[in-house]
Amino acid sequence: MRKRKSVRDQEPAAARDAGPGGGAGGLAIDGLAVAALCVVCFFWRLGTPSLFDFNEGLYVQAAREMLLRGDLVTASVNGIWFYDKPPLALWQVVASFRMFGVTEWAARLPVAMAAGGLTCLTWAVARRWFGRSAALVAAAVLALSPIFIGTARQMTMDIHQALWVSVSVLMFWQCVRSTGRPSLAWSLGAWGAMGLAVLAKSVPGLIPLPCVAVWLVWEHRGRVRDTLQAAVRTRPWFGLPVFLAVVLPWHLLALQAHGEQFWYQYWTHHHVGILTGQEFNHAQPYWYYAPALLASMLPWSFLLPGAVKHSIVHSGGGPGAASMRRLVAVWCVLTVLLFSLMRSKLVSYLLPMYPAAAILIGGYAAAALGATRRRGYTIGMASAAAVLLAASVAGIVYLTRSASAATDPEAQALLSPGMVVYGRAAAAVLGATGLGMIISLALRAPRLAVGMCAAGMTGFIITTFGQGLSAYQASVNAPLHAATARAARAAAEGRPVAIYVGRPRRPSIHFYLPAGIYRRRLPPQDAPYLLEASEAAPVARFAAIAPTGVILADSRRLPELEKLLGYSLPVEYDSGRWQLVSTRPNPAAKP
Repeated sequence: MRKRKSVRDQEPAAARDAGPGGGAGGLAIDGLAVAALCVVCFFWRLGTPSLFDFNEGLYVQAAREMLLRGDLVTASVNGIWFYDKPPLALWQVVASFRMFGVTEWAARLPVAMAAGGLTCLTWAVARRWFGRSAALVAAAVLALSPIFIGTARQMTMDIHQALWVSVSVLMFWQCVRSTGRPSLAWSLGAWGAMGLAVLAKSVPGLIPLPCVAVWLVWEHRGRVRDTLQAAVRTRPWFGLPVFLAVVLPWHLLALQAHGEQFWYQYWTHHHVGILTGQEFNHAQPYWYYAPALLASMLPWSFLLPGAVKHSIVHSGGGPGAASMRRLVAVWCVLTVLLFSLMRSKLVSYLLPMYPAAAILIGGYAAAALGATRRRGYTIGMASAAAVLLAASVAGIVYLTRSASAATDPEAQALLSPGMVVYGRAAAAVLGATGLGMIISLALRAPRLAVGMCAAGMTGFIITTFGQGLSAYQASVNAPLHAATARAARAAAEGRPVAIYVGRPRRPSIHFYLPAGIYRRRLPPQDAPYLLEASEAAPVARFAAIAPTGVILADSRRLPELEKLLGYSLPVEYDSGRWQLVSTRPNPAAKP
C-alpha cells in the first residue's frame, strides 16, 4: 500500500524551517516563553479583584445558581430565568466551582485557560507555517492586545467562542488541504468545534462556514466545480449530525422546560434584538469597528493593514504557507465585515478574528524584519509609537485636570488617589514604550523596535495587574462588597434583604450573599427574602411587609425612598456611597 503524503511532506524545507534556533531546543525555549507570557497575562492574580459588574457578576451568579439548584438546563439570577446566552461557559464554571470551590479565581479559571490555549494555538500555527519569529510575534500580539487580555480575565463568553471558532476554522482548512482521502477525524472535529462555538455564544459561532467558503472560492479562483469538490472534503453528511448533536440537546431541553418564554428571551430578545439594534443600546454606525479595532489592538493594530496587504500579494513559503496566509486574511477581514452589518456593535464581538489578525501580523513582521525594504512596516511601527506617546501625555494631562473636579460618583471612584497613581504609572510605561520604539526605528533597528513594543506592553500589563487591580478593588469594588458582607450577615440571621442600587445594576452583589437564598425555587414576587429593584415603590412595599429586613442601597437613593415611606431609615452600616439600612422606622430622625 502506498504511503499517503501529508501536507507537511509537500512543503519545501524552507517552508518548514522554524528559523535560527528552530530545532528541538529552540522549540522548548519558545514554548516556555509563550507559557510564561500566558501565566503573566491570564493567570497571575486571577482572583483579584472581586467580581466586576455588570457582565461578569451576572454570568458568575448564573453559574452559581446552576450549581446550587442542580439544574444544568435553566440558568437563573436571583430566581429569574436567564437565557441571555447558551450555557457552555456556565457549565465550565460550574465544573470549576465543584473542583476548586466557589471563588472568584475558580469562576475565572475556565476563561483564562481558554485564552492560554488560544494563545498557544496561535503560536503553534504561526510557527508551523511562518517560522519562529512570526510565531513569537503572533503570540505577543494576541496575548498583549488590550481587549483580549481584559476579556480573558473576566468570566464572559467571548474568549470561549473565539477558541472554538479558531479550532473549527483550522480543522476545516486541514481537512480540505489533506492529500488523498481526508481524515474523518479532522472533519468531525471541525464540525464539532463549530457546535461548541455556537454553544459558547450562539449564532456567531457559525463564522467558520462563511470564512471557509470564501477562502475556497479564492483558493480555486472562483471555479465552481473545484470549489464544490473541495467543500465536499469536509464531509458534511458526517459532520452536520455531529454539529447538531452538540447544539440541539440543550436548546430542545430549554424549549421543553420553558416554551414560549425561552423562545422570546433567548431568540427574539437576545438575537433579533441585538441584530437589529433594538435592544441593549449597542447600536453603532457601520464604521464603528475601524477605530474600535485600532484602539482595542493597540499598538499592534497599526501593522494590520500592511499585514492584510502582505497576505494578498505574497506567495512565498510554499503552497501550504500561501494557503494559510489566504485563510487567515479571509478569516480576519470577513469577520469584521459580517459584524459590521449588524446594528448592534461591541468591540468584544470581534474577538473570534483576533487569532487570525495575530498570525497575519506575526508573519508580516517576520517577513519585514528579514527584508531590506520595510517601509510599510516602519510606518506602522512609527505610527503605533507616536500614538502610544500621545496617549501617554493625554492621559497624564487628563488625570491631573480631572481627578479633583469629578462630581459623578462613578467618576470619583475611578479617579480615586490610588487609581490616579496607577493611571500615571501606566501612562509613563506606555510613553516610555513609544519613545523607545521611536529611538529604535531612528537607529534603524526594527527588531529592537518590536522587542521594545512587546516588553513595553508586558510592563503595562504588570503595572495594571500589580498596582491597578489593587487600586480598583480599593476604590470601586471593596466599598460595595463590604456593605454586601454586612447584608450577608443579616441574611444569615434570617432577616429579609432588599437591593436598591438602581442603574447601573450590580449583579455581583448576589455572589456575596448566602447560598441558601438561591437554593430556593421561589419566583421573585413570592419573596421578600431577596428583592432587587431599581425603583423606590417596590422597596417601600418591601419595608412595609418586612419590618425586620435590611436594604442595601445607594445612599443617593435613600432620600427618595424615605420620602415615599414617610420616615427615616436607621443606618446599620455605611461604606460611603453604599449603605445598609434597617426597614424599621427611626424615631429619632425625620425624613
